[in-house]
Amino acid sequence: MGLAQDLRIAFRQLRSNPGFTAAALLSLALGIGATTSIFSLGNGLLNKRIEVDQPEGLVRVYRNAHSPLPWEDLRELRMGALTLSGLAGEQPIGVGLGFGEGTERARAALVTGDFFTTLGVEAAVGGVFSYAPDREETAPAVAVLSHAYWQSRFGGDSTVVGRTIRINDRPFTVLGVSERGFLSSQLIWRPALFVPVGQVGALLGTTLEEWGGTLYATGRLAPGASVAEANAELDVLRARMRRPRAAPEESATVRVEEARGIAAEARGPLTAGLALMLAMVGLVLLIACANVANLLLARAVARRREIAARMALGASRGRLVRQLLTESLVLAVMGAGLGYGLAELSTPLLPRLLPPALPVAFDPTPDTTVLLFGLAVAVLTGLVFGIVPAWQASAPDLVPALKEEQDGTAFGSSRLRGALVAAQVTLCVVSIATAGLFVRSLANGRAMDPGFDASGVLDVPLYLEAARQDAEAGARFFVELAARLEARPAIRSAAIARLVPLSGSNSGGALIRHGIDEARPRDAPATYKNEVGPGYFEMLGIRVLRGRSFTREDGPGAPPVLILNATAAARLWPGENPIGRRVALDDPGALFREVVGIVEDTKYLAPDEAPQTFAYLPLLQRYRTEVVLHVRGADGPASATAAIREVLADADPRIAVGDIRTMAEDTRVSLVPARAGALLLGTFGLLALVIAAVGISGVTSYVVSRRTREIGIRTSLGARGSDVLRLMMGGTLRRVALGIAIGVAVAIGAGRLLSGFLYGVSPFDPVSTLITPLILVAVALLATYVPARRSTRVDPVEALRHE
Repeated sequence: MGLAQDLRIAFRQLRSNPGFTAAALLSLALGIGATTSIFSLGNGLLNKRIEVDQPEGLVRVYRNAHSPLPWEDLRELRMGALTLSGLAGEQPIGVGLGFGEGTERARAALVTGDFFTTLGVEAAVGGVFSYAPDREETAPAVAVLSHAYWQSRFGGDSTVVGRTIRINDRPFTVLGVSERGFLSSQLIWRPALFVPVGQVGALLGTTLEEWGGTLYATGRLAPGASVAEANAELDVLRARMRRPRAAPEESATVRVEEARGIAAEARGPLTAGLALMLAMVGLVLLIACANVANLLLARAVARRREIAARMALGASRGRLVRQLLTESLVLAVMGAGLGYGLAELSTPLLPRLLPPALPVAFDPTPDTTVLLFGLAVAVLTGLVFGIVPAWQASAPDLVPALKEEQDGTAFGSSRLRGALVAAQVTLCVVSIATAGLFVRSLANGRAMDPGFDASGVLDVPLYLEAARQDAEAGARFFVELAARLEARPAIRSAAIARLVPLSGSNSGGALIRHGIDEARPRDAPATYKNEVGPGYFEMLGIRVLRGRSFTREDGPGAPPVLILNATAAARLWPGENPIGRRVALDDPGALFREVVGIVEDTKYLAPDEAPQTFAYLPLLQRYRTEVVLHVRGADGPASATAAIREVLADADPRIAVGDIRTMAEDTRVSLVPARAGALLLGTFGLLALVIAAVGISGVTSYVVSRRTREIGIRTSLGARGSDVLRLMMGGTLRRVALGIAIGVAVAIGAGRLLSGFLYGVSPFDPVSTLITPLILVAVALLATYVPARRSTRVDPVEALRHE
């Protein structure tokens, strides 16, 4: 018989046993679907190419371990690299877009003149700009809309080409719309429009030379050039690149890598998280395999007479194993098909794990790579759960099997069956306990004291370019805006800051102490920093430990000052009074500022972080156009929101205002890993529990059906229903207890490995360690009781006639 006949027999067998088929397919669909979903997520973030023409020739350029290249470095590399036919740069910025009377906040991308030609991006409507490097600084005020923004904002209206829009209150002409599907040179960005980097002066009030900004660089290999040749050339060019004046960085490296997935600096943490997720869904898949293997073992006993008849007619053992494995593989492929469908439905939901405030986008929809992965998993799982049952079933005792003389207890006492049940429970305990650790971690992260009071505070993202003419006018606007807001009864206090702590954004530099670090700026202590306005510390309840906080007098023209947190003061001047000391940020040639205050530490990056060095600068002296307005309402967020919008419209209707959110919502960005872990691992734990329950119940049902005659004999000899119930449940529950004991030990070990992902949760967390066994015991009791209860209703007379 050939493969076609094997397949016909396999499908006939599956149709004739709908209960077995449904239970097996449910287990496999859940296990393979979960595995495929996480693989699809990883494939989308780590492996997908940019949606452009000929993406295989694109590379990303990195300086040391980071993506952004200083503008001067990018320009030098672009002019000197022969192995690159083009080198494009991109940097997102926040802007205010003016349409008619209104202004809205949006994300734009500053891009080099060869951005579109290097990437190979055409225009869907109109055209795209292309400027040679020597013409970049004189590029006209034009913009290219992204296709997605064109559709959402303008409804696909082609007459937008040639129209004038106002960006940061400056007129720009819409040159065209980028082609469909293209978002950015970086995988997860989604800017609304692209503007030549030469327009940085019009947008930010500075020249390219003074800007000192960085751009994420993407190049295209020249024809015939390889990544290795490009790296060799960049090593030579790197030695000739101008060094930053603050830090020579003789050890700086420049390298290229194939442009796939997200930027290299984010791949490490992401890969670690995805590896954890794959490990957990692997446990779910193993539980599914053990479940189906157990069901196949049970079904093999019922087919002993059929298999014995085939062997008596001349079928070899190898032939029977092939037939049984074909059935297993058919089952696995069908399960994989259902699992792939579940992945198709579930993966679009995964981006929703990210807060809506994050301006990122990615597409984890399964593609051909994911489909091939699913098929490979199907074949592997089919072999894993099918080989042992097929081998055992193909060697029956012919004479008893042909006479249908079956030992009713044979399968019930099977060591392999018991081992599979125990293995299922062990893996289930590990899954649920791990999920419990992450749920507890998330709860702890939310309950941790960040060091500031975010309750009742609203965050209002602003882009104030339209409201200022220069830094002094901008500083006056900040002061007047806060005063107007605080005059409203619905608002208790207001303050301006550049960044929101625990929101995923940060800024850093080096603290150069006057007379100490100027000679060796590379050794100066690193710090995080933020620019804040008057009243910031008082509004958020951050105590001033020494000196004073910022006031409205700390503006342009006033002596330059800054405030440090307690950790920074202790590290810079241990045991000394830091008030009055002078320190510069980033560059020994920069302005030295007097330390006027020390404030208590707060959390900046993560709820459980160790104390960080932090510096606060007065926003009135370090004017920034993209800021966040913190407002504490007096009577709840609704009335405060209305008052905020009224004041902003009255102050300047051209101000671009972003979505108003509570500060609590913004600070939860730092909990995204814990939230995603708790949700995904909790889902996987639930899947594991469902699959294990289906398996335990199915096996118990089979044991009851195979021991019907034995039950009849025991009942006729006076056994009570409770005795029979205990007998039917006892064997399975003993295996469950063994699996729980092993699972708890393994879960504690797994908790130690995961301790770096957890907030304030011990690997020996008593809540997770105790609740998990209770859940498994309850599920196992229910899963065994329902089928075992039927054994107490067996009619002894009918049971004795059973075989």
